[in-house]
Amino acid sequence: VLNSALRWEDSNDLSDMLGSKLSNLNTDATTCVSSIGLVGPNYVYHYSFSNWLIDTGSTLTTNVKVRFVEMYGGYDSGWVTPTGNTWSFDYSIGNYSSYAYFYVSGETSGYTETYQWTQGEYLNGSSQYCDWQFNNAANVYYSDRKFLTNSPNPKHIQRESNEFLYILLPKNYGKKLVIKGDMYFYDGTSLTGETLVTISEDGNNWGGVYLIPTGYNNLNLEDYETYSGGTRKIRELDIAVYEDNSGTYFPVTEIKKYRFEIDEMPRKFGVAFQNKYGAYDTFDFIGEVVDDVDHQANNYERPRDVNYDGSSPTGFIANGTYKTAVTRKHIVNSGWIDEDHFDWLMELLSSNRIYNYTRSDQPYLLVENVDYKKSSNDDLYSLTITFKESLQENDVTI
Repeated sequence: VLNSALRWEDSNDLSDMLGSKLSNLNTDATTCVSSIGLVGPNYVYHYSFSNWLIDTGSTLTTNVKVRFVEMYGGYDSGWVTPTGNTWSFDYSIGNYSSYAYFYVSGETSGYTETYQWTQGEYLNGSSQYCDWQFNNAANVYYSDRKFLTNSPNPKHIQRESNEFLYILLPKNYGKKLVIKGDMYFYDGTSLTGETLVTISEDGNNWGGVYLIPTGYNNLNLEDYETYSGGTRKIRELDIAVYEDNSGTYFPVTEIKKYRFEIDEMPRKFGVAFQNKYGAYDTFDFIGEVVDDVDHQANNYERPRDVNYDGSSPTGFIANGTYKTAVTRKHIVNSGWIDEDHFDWLMELLSSNRIYNYTRSDQPYLLVENVDYKKSSNDDLYSLTITFKESLQENDVTI
């Protein structure tokens, strides 16, 4: 259940994760292209775009940018920050202009909308076209959707780790959704734009909360560490969910960055915490791990067994034991972590659902004690936590 771990006084609000459709962008913007005439061997066209904001005095939508892409000549202006509410320019091409696209992008309530208009017909030297097609269902892109976590970005994780992210998606999103990642290795090489997982092929999906694998093991990142030039170790993975719009990929989510330690940590103690959004965050404790037990028992005095000659038999009981309970305890250490990771872990320790995910039976954990040290030189923290398993190993009665 989303937000099941929230404190009672916290607002039960997921607007940052859902985004908001209250945008100041105008779907009825003025889009026009006209021919200036023949200059040398090429025709020059005048492009004019304006009125993409509903209210020019509103600060509801910020970081507004525009972009022009012409398909025949392969021209792409890139994202441009316009001055005011009008953008115009001249563009020279051969004897005609093919299809072109105009984009407006703006950030509203923590996420970004991008609108697209299409030049709907070919132009010759004397044509003018001032009614570009806007299709709300096909040409509106939502990006920067937040994952259901407050974990640091970048987040430091271990090799051979298990990591997951959660995202809210509407039913039948309408476009193919994939997870793409950029990988950077310790030897200086990189791989960019790698498609790691396909979420939906045809745009049809059930909607709701989606769990996305993002860890070293979950994405089989080991396969990318062997290549024709030898072997290498991954240093950073930048990952996001993208929508496929006819071969052009637009990011749906924020970009999550993971940074990997170069060496394996075989003694790590992996813990999964339910966070305040109802999803699970994981953290591997790689410092010293001490396994202990908590032993409790009740005693009672009983008559001593006596043989026929008055002696007691071997192994006789004078004080018996009943309701014996042995509970495993684990004292774990985070190693040195920065302030962002420390604050995030302290938030997670208030969770009501904590599990050890590296053991096969994945026991439920109770927090018994928390202690930390801070290095004044580097502003680093070392966090030591005593976890107690909630299930007793044995419970023996009389």
